[in-house]
Amino acid sequence: MRYGVPFPKSSPRLVLTSTLLALAGIPLLAEDSPAATTPVPLATEVPLEPVPRSATAATDTLTVTSEQTRDVKSDTAQAIRLDLDLQHTPQSVTVINQNLLKSTGAFSLRDALRSAPGVTMAAGEGGRTGDSLVIRGFSANSDTYVDNLKDNGQYFRDTFNVEQVEVLKGASGLYFGRGVTGGAVNTVTKKPPTQWMGDTSLTLGTDEMYRLQAGVGGPLTKAIGARLDAYVTDAQSFRDDQELSRWGIAPTIAIQLLPSTDVTLQYMHQYEDSTMDYGVPVVSGRPADVPINQYYGFSDDSFQQYTVDMYTATIHHRFTEHITLRNSTRYAEYERYYRTENISAASALNTVTVTQGLRLNEQENLQNQTELAWNGTINQRKLSVVVGVDVSREEYAFRGTNGTASAPIDIFNPQQPDHNPGSPNAILDPPTNRNHTDAETIGGYAMVAYEFIPSWTAVLGARFDRFSADYTSGPTVAAPVQVGFTSTDNLFNPRAGLIWDLLPEASVYASYSTSSNPSAETYSLTAATAPLDPEENVNYEVGAKTQLFDNALLLTTAVFRLEKTNARVPDPANTAVTILDGLTRTDGIELGAAGSLGKKVTIFAGYAYMEGEIEETTTAAQQGKKTPNTPTHSGSIWLTYNIGWGFDVGAGLYAKSYSYTNAANTTTLPGYARFEFGAGWTGKTFYTRANIFNLADTVYYDAGSTNSIYPGAPLSGQITVGATF
Repeated sequence: MRYGVPFPKSSPRLVLTSTLLALAGIPLLAEDSPAATTPVPLATEVPLEPVPRSATAATDTLTVTSEQTRDVKSDTAQAIRLDLDLQHTPQSVTVINQNLLKSTGAFSLRDALRSAPGVTMAAGEGGRTGDSLVIRGFSANSDTYVDNLKDNGQYFRDTFNVEQVEVLKGASGLYFGRGVTGGAVNTVTKKPPTQWMGDTSLTLGTDEMYRLQAGVGGPLTKAIGARLDAYVTDAQSFRDDQELSRWGIAPTIAIQLLPSTDVTLQYMHQYEDSTMDYGVPVVSGRPADVPINQYYGFSDDSFQQYTVDMYTATIHHRFTEHITLRNSTRYAEYERYYRTENISAASALNTVTVTQGLRLNEQENLQNQTELAWNGTINQRKLSVVVGVDVSREEYAFRGTNGTASAPIDIFNPQQPDHNPGSPNAILDPPTNRNHTDAETIGGYAMVAYEFIPSWTAVLGARFDRFSADYTSGPTVAAPVQVGFTSTDNLFNPRAGLIWDLLPEASVYASYSTSSNPSAETYSLTAATAPLDPEENVNYEVGAKTQLFDNALLLTTAVFRLEKTNARVPDPANTAVTILDGLTRTDGIELGAAGSLGKKVTIFAGYAYMEGEIEETTTAAQQGKKTPNTPTHSGSIWLTYNIGWGFDVGAGLYAKSYSYTNAANTTTLPGYARFEFGAGWTGKTFYTRANIFNLADTVYYDAGSTNSIYPGAPLSGQITVGATF
């Protein structure tokens, strides 16, 4: 691993740019010239040899609707494991496929998830950076997966090699093990196609944004297929003194070892060098009334660098047309090197101070997952069974040196210098902060879906995990002696669901699911939390799913209650001690629509009503308060009209009501409604697309913490030109 060395300007990023431009047939531009790309889906992804539909097969390959139909409806989700389509899955699942990513101009996971009801963004509480998500009112910071394997490193995920994004709502311990309180996000990667084909595109946008992306793949021999996806992007920002530089590459090789056995080898590298930004200060519990471009950091000192290397090998064997075995192994390295810019609470004189610190964390994950699936019938009743074993080792190391606070900065007339004299230039030894965690998991699970009588299907399953962690802290400046804590937790999480087919195209369901949060879930332990049992979560849900217009449109409805029944809270008799005596609950309704309204119009829409509340706690300031980052109303809609002759236009709305950024409800994140527009043309070889974001130039705020809130982007846009071959 590297140790936070800044990426040189004459770097592999420039080499990658040159390669992508060559694939696009565009001469190499100067490094500061605007150029960029956008994701373009390849043809339907299939394995080298067709296999029967099964849980393990779905994990390796994904069949999607042809891009020419511009369909935004998906029928299956890889994360479900069982041989069930979305209509017959007793759970709320949102699938954002390649067509919707392209139509809405979503280049990042955060942009993609704005279309998922019940998912909101957080500001990285607890020192986290990268993608910080909240699902149904509960943190999902460590609940991100790639092809069903854990991807919990802290970085901003790009969509350059993503086929579709799947969001499972509700406690999902059966599928993923520890965590997943409110749900999980699983991204499905692109695989080699059966015919040689490729795509390349260039995107130019406001704020000096450019993006160049290319993908190519096909058979090398009768038994070997390959694919390569890559991108590079640079941009400034509507915020002062901000810049972003990011690139990635993802080669894949699929090998048919035997007629019934194939192996897929994947590698993904992503690097980012950008500016750290905590937004604008909070005044009287709301964002300060200042221009949204106003930056309160120090332009010469602020940075964040992320490096990700992910290696995955998947072996898939078909014993018979009904029995399949999948074994996946992943080794991943994550490095995060950054300088914090913590904004203080506003003083009575409307000033704030900014404290900077230098941070470095390194993480290594090694995971092996084996699944055996049987799909068929018994007594002419459909039966699907999956059993699996999941083994992993995770190592996390963190070091940091704190600086001193800056001189007071006038919120409404900031005049801070480019450099903060109190900012550390190196991570000292001993540092201000130091900790290290080794975590190991061994888990086993089984799940079954059985149509026990006509039109009635039961879905049952359970998972057991043994999760152990060794945590050490120090030596540091303040604590020269190293201290350590250990914990071992046994996690048992059952699941049950019942589906009734009222008609072949309409079903109703009821489900019960659980998950567990051990104290060391995100690699931290203290003397107060180490001896505690895991927090327990339960999700109750009833819903209905209906296919209309000859299965062209899927409508979903769900009513749910999600509870954390023994949340960690301070002991009122001794606040240095933590006990399991809290209750946090989210009651909600979720609606969704995805598919076609006739031959010309597609729709992707979702709405979530959520009442999140801290029902029981020993902290008086939080008793009865709304859970953070849980707006009562949130939703989106994206409509596309196919004009004909290859032309289409789209329009969308993203909206949410106000929420609070902290458990004490002292800081409000205002609600907003944001309109967007898109238009495109797709020909036989070439295509172009334009997207306009925040069409009404609405001032809104995206995420926040107690003392600072990050503004959303004003009116902006991008245009993409590309070719498929």
